[in-house]
Amino acid sequence: MWKRWRTETVRWSAFFLIVAAIVIAFIAGLLWNSNSLKTARNNSSQLQYQLSLSEDNRDKLEDKLKSVGSKAYIESRARSELLYLRPDEIRFEIENAELLDNYTPQEWNILMEQKALDNE
Repeated sequence: MWKRWRTETVRWSAFFLIVAAIVIAFIAGLLWNSNSLKTARNNSSQLQYQLSLSEDNRDKLEDKLKSVGSKAYIESRARSELLYLRPDEIRFEIENAELLDNYTPQEWNILMEQKALDNE
């Protein structure tokens, strides 16, 4: 009887050890997958942000491509890069711009009118 009881105890102990090992392996797998899932979510949010930036950049480039051949675009580039002026325009170059910071719009208009009269 003692031998039979001992054999059954060993069997049950082995069974519980195997079940415990399976449960531990399952829990370890869940923990590992949850860490992998967090990493994947972080990567996904970073990629979504990069995608939105890329789409914005693409939209800007498409808009620029549409306007590249237009007269307004060519004139704008000529004005900014080549200092283009139309024949009826006057170029004003301000050497000490910080001196003019305190002027109001009305005072600016008076200064521009005086400058135009001086050039005539």
